[in-house]
Amino acid sequence: MTPAEAIAAVKEALLTASSIAAWDSKEPHRVKHGDRIALTMKAGDLFAVLAYPAPMARHAQATDFWQAHSDGDLLELMGTADPGHLAGFSDGDQGSDEDPVPYLDRIHKVPNGLINGRERLVAGDRLLWVRPMTHGERCEIAMFEVDDYCQVTSRTWDPKFSREGFPLLLNDPTYEELPPCAARLFQAATYMAPPRTWAPRTPEPSGGWAPTAGNPQLSEYWLTQLKQPRSRRDPPAGSIGK
Repeated sequence: MTPAEAIAAVKEALLTASSIAAWDSKEPHRVKHGDRIALTMKAGDLFAVLAYPAPMARHAQATDFWQAHSDGDLLELMGTADPGHLAGFSDGDQGSDEDPVPYLDRIHKVPNGLINGRERLVAGDRLLWVRPMTHGERCEIAMFEVDDYCQVTSRTWDPKFSREGFPLLLNDPTYEELPPCAARLFQAATYMAPPRTWAPRTPEPSGGWAPTAGNPQLSEYWLTQLKQPRSRRDPPAGSIGK
């Protein structure tokens, strides 16, 4: 097997094991503090960010649309209780252009996938994932609902570029118009029952809300495998029983 064939086989396995079909459910998957969720995407997958403008709003609004540009791209949903840990590129947050986990090892020898999107979700936001099929007439779907706060990062190992030569980011949809199934699903999702929790997308500290960004975390916070192992020391001789 050639390296190219091996890479293709791994991508196909990931798309089968941890892609949209693995998240099929009648209820939204809840994203809570401490969750670390990795979604394997396929080129053309679409996401709608559905947010309620106020706690008592009757309908959600689609505030953003995202798109995967290559097979095997990864969307990471990382839950936290502190909005200060988050940064969103679309929101113009400080530090939103920085990779929260640039390496997969403690000595910085194994680079992570190239980050091509960093966004934030707040309590009550829903993320609807659709995969158009049969020329856009049918879609596979999965939905996630944020209970606390959520840092979203998108990674690629096969970056794509616009006709002008700019790298395509997560929030750069290339569809001239939404596939029919996606348009229907996005519209219907805005009429779902309200979420269990809610927080404003632009919190005002004067109203008692903690601000977003401003409190970035080390890579080990987002990828706990990077934490230094605790040393195990034997008790001093003669100390047992004292």
